[in-house]
Amino acid sequence: MIAAYLLLAAASVSSQITSTNGTFFKHLIKKQHIRHCSDYKQRRDELQATSDELHASMLRLQSAGHVLPCSYQIASDVTHYIHYTDNFTAAQQRLTDLNHSLMHLNQSQHDKQQPDGSWAGCTNLLFQKLALSQDQLYPYFLSNRSLPFPLRFFQSSVLNSSTTLIPYLDSLLTSDISSTGTNNRQELNAVLTFVSKLVSMRPWVNAANHTGLHLSEEYVDAYFGFLRRVQDPAYGFWGARYWENGTLYASLDLSITFHVTKYWLSNATPAVLRLPPPSFSNLGAIASTALLLKNEMYPYGWGLSTDPVTNTTVFDNHNDFDVVTLVALGWSTLSPAAKAEASSDIGQMLHWALGPDSLKRNASAASLVCDGADSVGDCYYFFVAFLKVIGYWAPTRFWTDHDFDDLQLCVQLKRTYLQFPADPNSGIAWSARLLLDEFC
Repeated sequence: MIAAYLLLAAASVSSQITSTNGTFFKHLIKKQHIRHCSDYKQRRDELQATSDELHASMLRLQSAGHVLPCSYQIASDVTHYIHYTDNFTAAQQRLTDLNHSLMHLNQSQHDKQQPDGSWAGCTNLLFQKLALSQDQLYPYFLSNRSLPFPLRFFQSSVLNSSTTLIPYLDSLLTSDISSTGTNNRQELNAVLTFVSKLVSMRPWVNAANHTGLHLSEEYVDAYFGFLRRVQDPAYGFWGARYWENGTLYASLDLSITFHVTKYWLSNATPAVLRLPPPSFSNLGAIASTALLLKNEMYPYGWGLSTDPVTNTTVFDNHNDFDVVTLVALGWSTLSPAAKAEASSDIGQMLHWALGPDSLKRNASAASLVCDGADSVGDCYYFFVAFLKVIGYWAPTRFWTDHDFDDLQLCVQLKRTYLQFPADPNSGIAWSARLLLDEFC
C-alpha cells in the first residue's frame, strides 16, 4: 500500500513515513466536514441526489444536440459546493439555477469568450473561471491567433503577480476543514493547472494583443520554485495538505500531479513554441508512484469506485489517461519488472475502454457511454486521448509490441462525433476532434 507523508509541522521540511493512504484522506475529510457541520452527510446526500438527476438531464440534452454552456458552468459550481464545502445554502441556490437553466435551451451567447476574458459568465468563482476557460485557449494558441478579449479576470486577480500568486497558492495548499468547512483541493488543482498551462504557452501569452498578460522570467521562476518546494521528495507527487489535531498530513494526488507534470514539461505544446523545461526531478518516482496507486480511488488513485461484486477498481478513461501519461513520461526509468506489471495494467485499462461500460460498437458504428461524464466533449476527449497516449493507432507503442490494427474505430468515432454540434466545453471538444484528425 502506498504511503503518504506525515509532516510533523507546517514549517518543517523533514517528514516521516506513515501508513496513511487515499482511504485515510477520504475518511479524514469526511470526519472534518461532520465536525464543522453536524448534519453534513444527510444534507450532502439529499443535495447530491438532486444534482444527479439534473446532471443526467443535462447529459441527455447534450447528447440530443443541445449546446448548454451555462448549465455546464452552473453544474460545476454545484459539484464544488457539495463535494468541497458544507455551504449547502449556496449549493441549493445553484441547483435552483441549474434547474432553471435547463428550461432555457438557447444558451449560445454563453458559448464564447465573455468580456471579462473568461468562457464562464455563469459563475462568479475565480477558480471555476480558470477551470472552465483553460481548454478554450488552445484553439487560439495552436493557430497563433489573438483572443477576442484579454484575460481581464486573470489580470485583476491575485494570479497576475508572483508577489500575490505564491502566498495565495500557499494558502490553498493546506486546508483546515474543521475550522472553515472548506476543502481547498479543487481550487488548488484548478489554479495550478491554469497557471501551468499559461507558462507552457508563454511565447503566445506574452505576444501583443493575445492575452493582455506578460509572464516575466521572475514570475515563472517564482512559480516553479513553489512547485519544487511542495513536491514530495520521495514519491515525486504533489497534493493537498490537511491539518488534524496539530498534525499536517500531505496527500499524493494523481490529478494534481498529472497537471503539474504534463505542463511543466510543456508536453502538450508544439515543438516550435516549446520552452526548454526547467530542471525536473523525480520523474522516475512519479511513474513508479502512479503504478502503486492502482487500488486507490480518485483523486488518490486510478478508480472512481470499487465493484461491489468483484472488489476490483472500476476504470475511468479520464483517470486512465492521467495514469498512462505519467507512466509514459517515466517509462525509461522503470525496472523490467515494473514495466511488465505496467504493461499488464495498461492492457486491462484498454480492455475496459473498449468494453461495454465505455464503448458501444457494432460493425458499422461506434459511440461512447457518457452517463457519468462532466460533458459529452469530456467523454470523447479523454477516451481518444487515452488511446493516443498508449499508441493504439500508432505504428509502435512504448508498452507492447502488439499491433491493434483498428483504424476503423477512429473513423466510426469521428462519424458519430460530427453529429454533435459544438459542445458546451468547446475547447475540449475541439481538442477531441483534433486528436481524431491525427489518425483518420
